[in-house]
Amino acid sequence: MTTHARPPPPPAPTNHDPKDLEPDDEWKTQLKARIQLSLASLVDEAKQNQLTELRKGVVSPETRVRLQEEYKAAMANIKSMASEQYEAELEKERNQRRWIAGEPTAPGWEKFFVAEQ
Repeated sequence: MTTHARPPPPPAPTNHDPKDLEPDDEWKTQLKARIQLSLASLVDEAKQNQLTELRKGVVSPETRVRLQEEYKAAMANIKSMASEQYEAELEKERNQRRWIAGEPTAPGWEKFFVAEQ
């Protein structure tokens, strides 16, 4: 019969200042920079696609408007992806700090952190 070792419980709850559990501005700035770097190729691709189409020859005003709208839509999509990734990473960091401090986490996060160990 196999026995499974149970993961250690998080530390006992303490009275932490909520500000101690919130990532500081430097951490948030670094996160934004990492996300921006990870999405840079998508930004470059959107710009390159637009330039490639514009350089194919004479472009009608209608085509120019369409290409501009496609570019704007691509950039809006990339911004949305960046925002979603930022919020997800921030939420993970907040919950990880809570878990380490022995504070309650949002539902599902404790299992995630235990599995990560």
